[in-house]
Amino acid sequence: MRSAGAEVRRGVQAALFVIAALGAATAEGADARRADELIGEWWTEGNEGRIKFVRAHDGSFTGTSTCCHPKPSSKDNPRDIHNPDPKLRERWTVGIVIIWKLTYANGEYSSGYVYNPRNGKTYRLQAKLIDHNTLKIRGYLGIPLLGESQLWKRALPKRG
Repeated sequence: MRSAGAEVRRGVQAALFVIAALGAATAEGADARRADELIGEWWTEGNEGRIKFVRAHDGSFTGTSTCCHPKPSSKDNPRDIHNPDPKLRERWTVGIVIIWKLTYANGEYSSGYVYNPRNGKTYRLQAKLIDHNTLKIRGYLGIPLLGESQLWKRALPKRG
C-alpha cells in the first residue's frame, strides 16, 4: 500500500512535468513567431531592389528578388550576366533566389548565403531586426568582421 505522501509527491511531479512541457512549447512558439517577423518584402538600402522573405521547407528563410529592373539610364544589366554558371547568365535578376539557408536563433538570423548578381559572387549572411520595419543585413567572406552591413526597410511597414 502506497503512502499518501508518496502519492501526492508523484502527482506534484507529474503536474510540474506537464507545466514544464507546456512552458517549453510556449517558448518555442514565441521564438517561431519572432523568427517569422522577417517574412515579407524589404527594400534594400537605397531602394535599389526589393527582397521577399519566406520560410523554406527546412525551416530556414529564403529571399527572392521581386523588384526592380535597373533604370534605362543605368549601366546595370537586368540579366544575371556575372553568374559563374554560363547557363544562368541570360536569366532575369528579378525573381531569382538571392538569399537562402538563413536560420533564426537567439534573436538573430545567421548561417545564410547571399548571391550578388552585380558581381556573380556568393557571400555568407547574417541579419538582425532592429525594429519591426528595419533589418540590418551583413554580408561577409569568412568572418563577419570582414564584411559590409546595410539597413533594409520593410516595403509595407508594420505597426506596433
